Amino acid sequence: MKKEIVNIPEICPSCSSTLERVKDQLFCRNSSCGDMQVKKVESYAKKMKIKGLGIKTIEKLGLVSINDIYDLTLDQVEDAIGEKLASKLMAEIEKSKSTSLDVFLSACSIYLIGQTIAKKLLPYISNPCDLSEEICIKAGLGEKARASLMQWFGNEFVGNLEYLPIQFIKGEVEVPKEYKYTVCITGKTPGYTKSSLAKELENKLIKTVNTVNKNIDYLICNDRKNSSKEQKAEQLGLPIVSLEELFTLI
Repeated sequence: MKKEIVNIPEICPSCSSTLERVKDQLFCRNSSCGDMQVKKVESYAKKMKIKGLGIKTIEKLGLVSINDIYDLTLDQVEDAIGEKLASKLMAEIEKSKSTSLDVFLSACSIYLIGQTIAKKLLPYISNPCDLSEEICIKAGLGEKARASLMQWFGNEFVGNLEYLPIQFIKGEVEVPKEYKYTVCITGKTPGYTKSSLAKELENKLIKTVNTVNKNIDYLICNDRKNSSKEQKAEQLGLPIVSLEELFTLI
């Protein structure tokens, strides 16, 4: 069977920028790319639950930025989609002007920042204007997520999105748990998958991590095989215990 040769595109068909290949995906990194901007508006409308603002309506209205949504007038919308639909859409846009920080950030298409990550900021701030590197560290955001968020803050929010007519309401704050112990799991544990065991330990206020380091209290290992994690734990002088021994100790 003759193999078909596929030519991988190197140039963005929208803005002619050079595409970046990450594993099996191609990305346009030009923040001014027209198609990318339209997709950002579509994503924003979807996550902010602005009903009636799908891709076809976005194209009819000529929206290319989040700001454009809030600059719309009733006359403009009526001309594009008709009087009846226009009044409904304008009401939906008005509703979106009241939201929480985590919903807003997740809607802004910020690399690595979804609503789960954004929720970590809620105990510390409720408005994007208060974002800082220090706040991100306090909230426990990882290095890459922090860098991405702060880049968006400096390049897109300040001087641009900060003027959106949005009132930020208090979101549902998740109170951080106070763990009694931190453990790492290696090997198989009879009767459990790693995720089900981690969940049971979580219920007992025991935090699980993926790497052995000086900050953990125990390495859980039910079948000693002198693995790299066991060797590391021995080097650090950490107790290596079975699950049963752990429950006895705590």
